[in-house]
Amino acid sequence: MAELKTHFNDIQVLEITMVSGFFSFWNRFNDAMELDIEDADNMNRFKKSKVLDPADYVAYMRSCWWNAEDALDEYQAKAAE
Repeated sequence: MAELKTHFNDIQVLEITMVSGFFSFWNRFNDAMELDIEDADNMNRFKKSKVLDPADYVAYMRSCWWNAEDALDEYQAKAAE
């Protein structure tokens, strides 16, 4: 909670908590009632997800801009302000 409050004020923390709680409730409610998010015709329009090799995914995530040394330094400098 302390780290969260370094980035958000009390009202924003409350809003994040309420939105997160609502969507958690909504998901559990729909699961319990066995409600489909979309009807079967719409769901059949989606293609199956591509199968990813975990090693490729990890390599990609490690190469992203936020892992660059200067990006981390810049983030920490802004956080210290």
